[in-house]
Amino acid sequence: ADISRMLIVTFTRAAAAELKERITKAISDALSVDPMNAHLNRQALFVGSADICTIDSFCLDVVKKNFQRLTLDDGSPLPPDFRMADSNELASLRISTMNALIDAWYDKPAGELDFAEFAQNFAGTRDDGSIVETLIEFSERTALYKNGASFARDSACELFRAAEMNEFFECAPGIVIKNLTSDALEHYIKLLSDAIDYLVSVPTAEAKYLPAFRGDLDACLKAQNALAEGYASVRSALFEYTPSGLKSLGKNADDLTNLYKTFRDKVKKGLLSLRSSYYSFDGETLAFYMKKNAQNAAVLGDFIDDYRRTLAHEKSIRRICDFSDIKQLAYRLLVNEDGS
Repeated sequence: ADISRMLIVTFTRAAAAELKERITKAISDALSVDPMNAHLNRQALFVGSADICTIDSFCLDVVKKNFQRLTLDDGSPLPPDFRMADSNELASLRISTMNALIDAWYDKPAGELDFAEFAQNFAGTRDDGSIVETLIEFSERTALYKNGASFARDSACELFRAAEMNEFFECAPGIVIKNLTSDALEHYIKLLSDAIDYLVSVPTAEAKYLPAFRGDLDACLKAQNALAEGYASVRSALFEYTPSGLKSLGKNADDLTNLYKTFRDKVKKGLLSLRSSYYSFDGETLAFYMKKNAQNAAVLGDFIDDYRRTLAHEKSIRRICDFSDIKQLAYRLLVNEDGS
């Protein structure tokens, strides 16, 4: 391998410097054994200029070499003499831009997308400074993802669709809860099945333990089968669950029966917790809140788009960029629309 043809990227400058030092030492050690090796001598010559850098440095180099092909979020061309802004300058610019935009959006007439209602639900009152910090952080975090610019709007469309279908499991939060429920039920079914297999051999367990364990297992299996039918079916199955009490096994109890008793208590609490934590709303109520959240997500998407365009314009005026901009610009250069 020829080091002049390699790109070696690290997270920190210290790591890049250490890596270059280790490579230099490895080449030097190899040359001490074979000093006439032409390939090693060539590597020793090129190692000082090798592309060993941080991710930020790599992206900046790509952007500087291709600036003429790039535009900023406001549509303006990337200035060839742009500079990297320091953190204090950027923080001040973000806050002033966000404050001005929030004031402008509050002054808009309330329509289908009500910013005042969104702000109240999202982060607090107009006078609460946390809304500025929260919205800036949301913009910065989502900007790091491939579809970050459309994340809120995509979420709004997904929630509207799920609400119209009256199926919570059709949206991202619902899928998370469905998967969490599936994993929990699978775990509970395994515990209860193992316990039942053992308890059939324990005297008096047939009357004192097994009815409760079998009842719990039936409830878990019913809820598991209901996952394929939708949120309402799982909710119905969980609300039908009524745990039975356990009677003492007396002298027939042993360490394993006590352990299974503890497991059964966890299963019972787990099923009740699933019901109260994730399935407390009926379908109609849940659809109402999905629509409300979809409206909020739509406002958020439009607002963040406006903020990013406005901030990009302010940066363009000042001819500055930050490393978040540089990474996005480098991504546009290196990755095609289809992800290749």
